[in-house]
Amino acid sequence: MTKGSNLIAIRYARSLLTDAGEGEDHGKQGRYQSVFEALRKLFAIREAVEILKSPTMPIDLKKNLLELALDEGSADAPFRAFISYLLDVKRVTLIPQIAKAYDDIIADQRNEKRTKVISARRLPEDLMAKIEENLRNLFGKKILVNNEISSSLLGGFIIEVGNFLFDCSLRSMVDKAIK
Repeated sequence: MTKGSNLIAIRYARSLLTDAGEGEDHGKQGRYQSVFEALRKLFAIREAVEILKSPTMPIDLKKNLLELALDEGSADAPFRAFISYLLDVKRVTLIPQIAKAYDDIIADQRNEKRTKVISARRLPEDLMAKIEENLRNLFGKKILVNNEISSSLLGGFIIEVGNFLFDCSLRSMVDKAIK
């Protein structure tokens, strides 16, 4: 993801938020988040992403793939028009970034911070609570923690909060000890 494409994604997310009634219609904001969740599922399928990225695949096939996700998420007409526009201007691959930017903007409005804790196995609840408390004190916001499991980690954990990365993994500790 380039800085430019991230800025474009943020602009699109803000535009959608304006349509959803920024700060007003939390119901519509939530519905748009549900549609984005359905689109995330589509983008989690490698073959679907290859089709959507390919310049040689028929536009109708791409449209049909997106329509399946939009139907699953019960997208309204303005959201469907937005996705159709992204397809027309060949920016459909920005959808995952737009979804993340949309969620981040809403969380920021609610004085929340989305946090990802990546670990080799599920962390104990007391450790998760301590991480959440420390991050709340550090950022001064309500922390929404999601513990993701990654087989690439041997031990420890990595915390992602917005643009911040706290690497407490075993590999990071060994690398520091060697230096």
